[in-house]
Amino acid sequence: MNQNTTYIANISKEAEFKKELKKIGFEFFNLNYGFWRATNNKHILSFYKNGNLLIQGKEIDKIVDMLI
Repeated sequence: MNQNTTYIANISKEAEFKKELKKIGFEFFNLNYGFWRATNNKHILSFYKNGNLLIQGKEIDKIVDMLI
């Protein structure tokens, strides 16, 4: 089965989403041309100044579900 490994979303509730990511163990870093980058052992999330959130990694469905 072909799984998506990249997803781009435009998020409006960034503070809420960031709080949830911290709860599940993501670490946050500064990002050039963006607000932040968050990582854990499976995913990399990059939140850019244009409002786009890039999600990369395996099994991204769980992260995408948090946005919906």
